[in-house]
Amino acid sequence: MKPKFHETQAKTKHVEDRGGFVSNLPDKGLKTHLSSEPDIKEATVDSQTDVLLVASDGIWKVMTNEEAMEATMILIWLI
Repeated sequence: MKPKFHETQAKTKHVEDRGGFVSNLPDKGLKTHLSSEPDIKEATVDSQTDVLLVASDGIWKVMTNEEAMEATMILIWLI
């Protein structure tokens, strides 16, 4: 069932009020450039591992790897 227009507007406002953004792809032709397949990488996680950062593609649209790690490390030090 499709959400009601006012519910969608409220969710969009909720996200945008917190600094996020909402986008959509109304043109089906553009969707051929997208994939629902995740990028998967193997890594050894052991006692030498400081941080394992897992994020959706949304974070990489607004931050570089370095910026994401810097923000993560700042949050770790604040906790």
